[in-house]
Amino acid sequence: MEKMRVMLFVFLSIMIMSCERKKDKIELKSKISLTSSIQESECEKILFQLFYTSDFEKKEKYEVRIDNIRNDTIIIKAFTRNNLSDNPKTQEIVESVVGWFIIPPKRDALYLSLNALDPIEPNFKKVKTKQNCFRDFLSCNNQKQTNEIKNEIKFTDLFNEGTNIDFAPKDLNKDTPEIKDFKKKLEKYFDEISSPEDFDSENLSYLVNNETFFDLQYYTNSAWLQYFITKYKIDVTLLNDLMSQAIKQEDFNAVKTLIINHYVVSEIDLEISSQTKQESENKIQENKKDGYESYIVSNSKINEIINLLHKKFNLNKISDSDGFTNLRKEKNTSSEILQKIATGTKIEILDNSGDWWLVQTKERKKGYVYKTKIKAE
Repeated sequence: MEKMRVMLFVFLSIMIMSCERKKDKIELKSKISLTSSIQESECEKILFQLFYTSDFEKKEKYEVRIDNIRNDTIIIKAFTRNNLSDNPKTQEIVESVVGWFIIPPKRDALYLSLNALDPIEPNFKKVKTKQNCFRDFLSCNNQKQTNEIKNEIKFTDLFNEGTNIDFAPKDLNKDTPEIKDFKKKLEKYFDEISSPEDFDSENLSYLVNNETFFDLQYYTNSAWLQYFITKYKIDVTLLNDLMSQAIKQEDFNAVKTLIINHYVVSEIDLEISSQTKQESENKIQENKKDGYESYIVSNSKINEIINLLHKKFNLNKISDSDGFTNLRKEKNTSSEILQKIATGTKIEILDNSGDWWLVQTKERKKGYVYKTKIKAE
């Protein structure tokens, strides 16, 4: 029994000594402590300590977190969690704000905002904090923001002029190190660029190949172009520059993909293909002159591209549920009507840029028609 008392005494002594060393961290004094969960990040823990050691006092337990960073001002929310449910078996947790705080761009101090509707408005009072805690929080938050910038995945991290992506989207579930690493980056990219509005369609230029060039350093499976067009619901009628690139680089698969997705061929596309044909013939002559094949003739697809473009160009016609559409003098609905064109009538598209396309009728009249009134079927 005496032995047990001694052991208990030793244990209690150790606990008291430990608490004495940490009392500046856990003693509440006149305050009620904040709550901190085990899952909180390092910065959140430092933020917790910053508030704990400040002169901000409330008569209730509360939590804190960074709510937003706006105009380089850090906005911090202090809040409580309340259960609105009367049923002891279920919970309906809501957050009640007990205070809004900011750290302004000059990063000089923590301030309590006196404007609950807009915490960033310059109506606040300074909160007294321990400078070491304040510096530690700023340092941690700066590092966090730097890491987020570094970890941001750009489209060129997936596809660029040095990558060879010879697998298709349907292969993403294959268990190879290369595909697993690519899939991880792709998922992160989709997290960051989640909506069609966020996606820059100019990125698609990285998905067009140039297999006639002898020193090609990159290749992308053609299925990826269709994949991103579908993923981000891209209006292909606006991809004139991409079609031009696909023709010039003789990427027949890219040309077909754009046409399948309702790209409407214009006379401009035919002119580009004709110029590319001439340039390819010049390159063949240069091959003979230089004595080596810088232009790989066996990979040339310009003839197939020209045939497809002409076929689609000749299918362009008016398609309007009203039974006709108006040929206008200018690019607007109030412009003079030059002619009424019946649905099903074939037309020549001279310029397919923008929303109003320049066309020529079989009567040789030129004017503008809104692009949704034209189909290639």
